[in-house]
Amino acid sequence: MTPSKLDKIDNVQMTHSFWNFSLEVYSKKGVSDSCIALQESHGVDVNILLFCCWAASVGHPVLSKHEMALLCRSTAEWNQDIIQKLRNVRKSLKTKNYECNEEEVRDLQNQILEVEIKAEQTEQFKMMRTIAVLEDQSVPEIQRISNALENLTLYLSMPELSTTCYTTELCNLLGGVFPKASKTDIKLALG
Repeated sequence: MTPSKLDKIDNVQMTHSFWNFSLEVYSKKGVSDSCIALQESHGVDVNILLFCCWAASVGHPVLSKHEMALLCRSTAEWNQDIIQKLRNVRKSLKTKNYECNEEEVRDLQNQILEVEIKAEQTEQFKMMRTIAVLEDQSVPEIQRISNALENLTLYLSMPELSTTCYTTELCNLLGGVFPKASKTDIKLALG
């Protein structure tokens, strides 16, 4: 997802709490920049990051290694073949001069962006079909934060991702997911 995607969101049917959660969290200050930084520098799938947080935020237990592997496997091909290619075409139209009418290029970028957003939503629906998330509102917020961090840590340890320290990005993301939690609680959870 990119910040400009949020401007086009009216054209996408929002039918599930995970999608609505993603839109809300992604629009919070610092979250989109952190997600994009992780995506561009470490090959992270932002939808999986958001899924890890969403599942924990609704009180679902920590995802197992098996569930995480299933989640990654179920989305990898779609993300690589569809979402990343659409994103690359859209970025190329932004950065290269193809000696075309600027307005026509902008219109094409917007059309590609709408398709890219729909592809992101389709990926999220694939994730929800792969892992049945159980909501449990009785789980205390500090446990939800801890569960989100465990989910994120598990995802970021997957062999296909480059390993590095993600503390700032994770702090921004968790702050967007749990806005009522203090920064101190989030930093304590991060270790």
